Amino acid sequence: MASTTAAFTAAGRPVCINAQSGRQTAEAVRQLARYKSAGLIRPQTTVVMAVGSNDTYGARAGYMRWQVDNVQRVLQYGKSYRQPVVWVDVLNWWRNRGVAAQRVYGAGTWVVNIQLWQKDAQYPNLRVAHWNALTGSHYTRYLIDGLHMSAYGITARNDLIMRTLGPRL
Repeated sequence: MASTTAAFTAAGRPVCINAQSGRQTAEAVRQLARYKSAGLIRPQTTVVMAVGSNDTYGARAGYMRWQVDNVQRVLQYGKSYRQPVVWVDVLNWWRNRGVAAQRVYGAGTWVVNIQLWQKDAQYPNLRVAHWNALTGSHYTRYLIDGLHMSAYGITARNDLIMRTLGPRL
């Protein structure tokens, strides 16, 4: 997390990171709402959502679309400003539970990502960072177990987020 904070700080982007292993998207949205209520998320703050991997097992159609809509509601999209949001799509090939589980996680990855990509087209303030496309068939270079990032993966994902943000949203 320190390297992520350093990368964003060096790029002149204020950062407030709340990382927790095993978090599902619904809890991340609730945490975002708490941050917004506390005044930690301001109109000029870029929100980065890097969640969804823990929602891939048995992923349901519509669930991720609903969560993206919830984030937009929390940020009050369309009221007086359009807060920039970057959402990192997911790659989940969790190897520790066998081949059958890999297939379920893999299928769920596509369910989650397709919903994110659809929302990217709906909301002008939303940009999806295409982590899945970046890692592709070389995911073992980025992930230590099919889900969690190596040091190389952390750097690569930070770079991807920064490229997705561009100079300024």
